[in-house]
Amino acid sequence: MQDLQLFKNNITLILSKDRLDTYNSLEQYKENLKLIASITPKISNLEIYLRNALDYCLTQIKGSDWVFKSNHQDIKKAISRFEKEKLKYPSKNDILSRLTLGTIVSLIITNHLQFPILSLKNMDFKQYYNGNTNKIRIGSNRSKISNVLKSKITLNLLRNIRNRAYHWENLLKTKHDTPNITNEIDGVIVGIMPNKITLFLNDLIKSVGNKDLEKLSEFGCQSTL
Repeated sequence: MQDLQLFKNNITLILSKDRLDTYNSLEQYKENLKLIASITPKISNLEIYLRNALDYCLTQIKGSDWVFKSNHQDIKKAISRFEKEKLKYPSKNDILSRLTLGTIVSLIITNHLQFPILSLKNMDFKQYYNGNTNKIRIGSNRSKISNVLKSKITLNLLRNIRNRAYHWENLLKTKHDTPNITNEIDGVIVGIMPNKITLFLNDLIKSVGNKDLEKLSEFGCQSTL
């Protein structure tokens, strides 16, 4: 085996050529990490909010034991993993904590909870990329995107941003000056430009209507530790 010091001295080997090839420079790589750091409080609080809002709604609709009665495959897998770990009686919170944001989004959509959980009536997709639309074509007519469809698109975009950020992918990347972060539902394509990611997340947080959540989601809060 070659001297590991050769590896340690080469930033391309450390970070991998494939990863660095997605950036224009090491400076852009650094700027991407700064962006991820700045949006992490927003993403984490949105993820926590969505998980707890889902539980709050389904507890009222189906009862406090809805998780244990669920037929959703990801919930069944989470319970099964606890059994394999010999934790026979996991709590509801134990199970919910194992669910990915993708699963939470799926549960919100399949239970038609996206509209009460997110109030996005006034969200304007054009704010995030001027090529976006707020209308959908139905036959020969164009109508405003429904609040339900708007919420579905928004949740999928949030999931997309979250997954890319926490796999340390390049959020600053674009495709010929068009967004690399996009979602399409029913022929409606919505994208978010890199410099609008923070605005998009802020708008989602503001849609909850809780000032404390907004303050806790601000970047730059100094730790007292």
